[in-house]
Amino acid sequence: MSLYTRLIARGVKKRGWKLQLLTTKSTINDPSFKLVHDEVDGQIQVCLMPEINRLTKTNSMALLYNQFLYFLAIYNGFRLISYNERPDIIYVVNLDECDKIISLVGSPFGRCPFSGMMMSIKFHRFQMGISYKGRSDSLLEWSFRRLLKLKSLYKVAIIDESFIYSSYYDKYIELDKIKFVPDAGYLHGNVSKKQARKSLGITGESFVVLVYGTLVDRKGIRQLINALIQSKQNNICILLAGTPNQSITNFINEKISQDLIQNNKLILNFGYHDDVEECRVFCASDLVWVGYVDGFSDSSGVLYQAGSVALPVIATYYGLIGWLVNKYKIGLCCNPHDSFNVMTSILLLMNDKALYSEYSNNAIQLSSSHTGSMFSDSILSLCMNK
Repeated sequence: MSLYTRLIARGVKKRGWKLQLLTTKSTINDPSFKLVHDEVDGQIQVCLMPEINRLTKTNSMALLYNQFLYFLAIYNGFRLISYNERPDIIYVVNLDECDKIISLVGSPFGRCPFSGMMMSIKFHRFQMGISYKGRSDSLLEWSFRRLLKLKSLYKVAIIDESFIYSSYYDKYIELDKIKFVPDAGYLHGNVSKKQARKSLGITGESFVVLVYGTLVDRKGIRQLINALIQSKQNNICILLAGTPNQSITNFINEKISQDLIQNNKLILNFGYHDDVEECRVFCASDLVWVGYVDGFSDSSGVLYQAGSVALPVIATYYGLIGWLVNKYKIGLCCNPHDSFNVMTSILLLMNDKALYSEYSNNAIQLSSSHTGSMFSDSILSLCMNK
């Protein structure tokens, strides 16, 4: 259950609206569902759709097939909702999961109006100098335009700020269906750095670099750890906070990682993080790592979470993250695969207090326009006038 759903639930309660949630049984069993449930004091109607067994392959045909599975699950789940309980409007948290299929065959909700958010619109990024030209860019643009022409589609939220600076935005704005929504960075709680570090077992005056969220290979964790090992810096500590996949678990069990753990240069805080735990790991840190790899070119909510507690970032120069970091001067960009470049960037922010302070202040300013309430207000405006 994403942060976005929780913020939307909060906004729904504030307005006195009723909330229905079409989701899977496995999502309800996720610990994060309780947070959504609590936001609306349990006043939520849950409608179940079939589980989605996606293909693990990442080629174009597999991705399209996965979209079809997602579309079919939504379609079948929505059909089970009684006509007396049909919503006034539907909001799809992540349209990227089925936008291509919807553009081809129409809405899974029949004539019921819907809005949704696209988190990973990409066909404009080569033009903006953000990523490489994709072989499917023209096809993706064609699909997006077909999506916008659907009569039952009310609005599409775009969280990619670079899109509004591209010529594509001017090209489609006349359709009056696109709205830029600021991505949300949300931390709830207040704990001192000293208290946070003590609770996490971080000792001494280490400079702590945080990697947060779902801990997978594309987070650049191996690259960051290898950079630390090669640098032989004793006063830098990496904090891994979140749920690791099997590949990262295997890497942590290797001798090079275990040696760092034994020397308190690698701190593990694995598992699901509630509000208190999430706030604690950020407050314990000096810097946040968003040096993602494997062609990752999207944004990240971690960027704005870091800013909410005045933490600069070390980012990949590639993709939307690099574009945002350079635009707002909230940290340094590097090549995650270049260990010397990575460590030089970290050391610069560790030793240059004036530069650190500049980026810290810029990060706070950016996060002030990406609050949870601003996000939910923007999203729920897509569900009004219907």
